[in-house]
Formats: sequence, structure tokens, C-alpha cells
Amino acid sequence: MLEMINHAILNLRTRRASSAIAAIIPHDYPNSFLDTLRSPQAGHYWVGCDVSHDMLTVASERETSTAGDLFHHDMGTGLPFQPASFDGCISISALQWLCYSNTAAQVPKRRLVRFFSALYGVLKRGARAVLQFYPETPEQAVLISGEGDRRLERSDSSFTYHSLLN
Repeated sequence: MLEMINHAILNLRTRRASSAIAAIIPHDYPNSFLDTLRSPQAGHYWVGCDVSHDMLTVASERETSTAGDLFHHDMGTGLPFQPASFDGCISISALQWLCYSNTAAQVPKRRLVRFFSALYGVLKRGARAVLQFYPETPEQAVLISGEGDRRLERSDSSFTYHSLLN
């Protein structure tokens, strides 16, 4: 049952990822994308990370004709890439998970600061990011977009948020 749910979630995220990439990059432009969930797109190299081993297993079983890599990582600890590594970033239904603590050491605001600071660093100059999330409360929406906006003020990058309140 869990595997069936994971496949359904991955299919939905893949469709949304296609729309996100189409919205920010021309199709004839070669790109490298950071994706917080594997959503392979034709003609683009991608790197997908997820904190869920189950989602990575489902993603690795999917057939894809594009070049990319997957790895297990908690984006609330930052992003382990060289500066200016990516032309863009898409995040479909992942940011809201940074608002939760699994240990006493995990503070949601700090996790968001680490993610957005690292994201700014790994994006190339003028890069764009589409970040779609499902906050549980209006306060989570304000926290997520507020931290992103604070980091964005120091960059020439562009973030697009799509928040869907439950």
C-alpha cells in the first residue's frame, strides 16, 4: 500500500515539476537542475535529493531517458554542492517538511535559513527557483516565504512560490 501511495505522489510531483521547469526555462537551453524530488525532464541534467528512503527507492525504479543522480539528504542541513552549480531549482511539496522537528536540535526557522542560504549559494547568477509547498497553517506559509524572501533580497535570483493551504 505504501509503495502504491509513493508512486501516486511521485507521478503527481513529476507532472508539477514539468510545469515548473517549463515556467522558468526555455526548452532549447541546456540546464542543470537541483530537484528536491526526482522529476526527470527531457534535455536537463538533474540532481534529486530527498530525506525519505522510500521515495528515493520508488524514484530509482522509474525509467528515465535523462541524465541525473539521486541521493539521500536532509535539505534542512544545507545543500552539499559547489557554489553556482545549478541553473535552477524546483521543489514540489518539500519545503513544508522543514517546519517540523524530528529531534530537539532541529529548529524549523534554522532549517529554513540553512536551506535558503544554501540554495542561494548553489544557484548560478540570475538563476530561478520554483518552490511549491503545502503549509499546514498560515503561519507556516509566512515563515517559509519570509525566510526565502530575506535570502532573496541579497541575490539576483528569482524565486516563485506556490503555496496551497490545507
